[in-house]
Amino acid sequence: MTFLAPYYFWGLLGLLIPLAIHLWSRRNPKVIPFGSIRFLPQSEASRSMSLKLTEKGLLLLRMAILALLVLIVCYPVIKQSGQFRHWILLDPAVSDLPAVRQLLDTTDQEVRYLANDFPLAENTLEDPGIQDHWQLVSEASALADSLTVIDAGRITRFTGARPALPVPVTWITLDNTIGDKPWEVPLYQGKSGQSYRLSFTSSSGYTSVKKVEAPEELPPADTMRISFHGVMDESQETYITTAFTSLADYLDIPVRFRENEVQAGWHIAMSDASVPADVTGKVLIFVPRRPGVVLIPTEDPDRFLINGNLDPGRIRDEQVMESLLEIADPYATRLDDELKMANDQRSMPFDTTPQMSGVQIRGKQAREAVTWPLWIALFVLIFTERVLAYRKYA
Repeated sequence: MTFLAPYYFWGLLGLLIPLAIHLWSRRNPKVIPFGSIRFLPQSEASRSMSLKLTEKGLLLLRMAILALLVLIVCYPVIKQSGQFRHWILLDPAVSDLPAVRQLLDTTDQEVRYLANDFPLAENTLEDPGIQDHWQLVSEASALADSLTVIDAGRITRFTGARPALPVPVTWITLDNTIGDKPWEVPLYQGKSGQSYRLSFTSSSGYTSVKKVEAPEELPPADTMRISFHGVMDESQETYITTAFTSLADYLDIPVRFRENEVQAGWHIAMSDASVPADVTGKVLIFVPRRPGVVLIPTEDPDRFLINGNLDPGRIRDEQVMESLLEIADPYATRLDDELKMANDQRSMPFDTTPQMSGVQIRGKQAREAVTWPLWIALFVLIFTERVLAYRKYA
């Protein structure tokens, strides 16, 4: 038997408390003058002896209760026969690092890739693509008794909240970033004749995307086509026209306004009923003003609500232009999500991640906790102590 928290054995010093109370109660009694007691019945010697035995029994029971509590807190376990199954899960992104190769050459544990079906690391692994490491570790926890995860810690590989795992997991995060890693996507040639491209830069701490000028000549930009449907409020149509014209100038792309055009990039209407069902592109519908932001997204990713009528003050104070820019840039979709995730080098901030140097992973034997018999014994002792205490003072 071993103890997972042996430092709590200091609690055995608490056994001195009931012993000190017992000795204090046995000090010489104070003599108090009293009248004649010849008419009082003589106490029985047997009852006096019984009280003394009860006091000693209570003392031993209370000391045993405290000792059992300390023993339970120290968490005793018994080693079981059989081998403890420990897996080392290796993120393919760090499998070629020298420190990882050195560890794998010296360990006798089962090393598997952190990928679907957990293939052995001794085999060649084809590119597994982008996978959710939370999900993979959860699946592995059902197959092994403990895990050591050697991971690059890329934030794009972790989706949702950290799961509660039924086995111990040690995370070792290795930085395999190559500094600021830039890559670019060609966009278009603006109406001014200048070509543009998107520059994507990523490191372990940040990711940024910005549009920069391109030296090469690219295909001309598509025209941003805006269509108004139904009867429009004259002032609101003016504000929308001004807003999209300003956006087109900022993006350096041509813009065209029409009425009741089905094949357009943007459709604007004062009510939902004014928009035909077969339109293509994004839709902006004016609705009565309510608490919240100016542009309200809906369940349909291509449909937005304009919260109340626009005016110069709202456009300025509530950053309507910035909100429109986030959804109106027709070339933002050129940043393919899979391509962004593959190049995003931001790291996941784990609470405690041991260093790679000096890591030794050895075989362990399975252990089973034996606290439940101690809890039963504790309840029995408490019940017995209460019965004796009641008899003493009854």
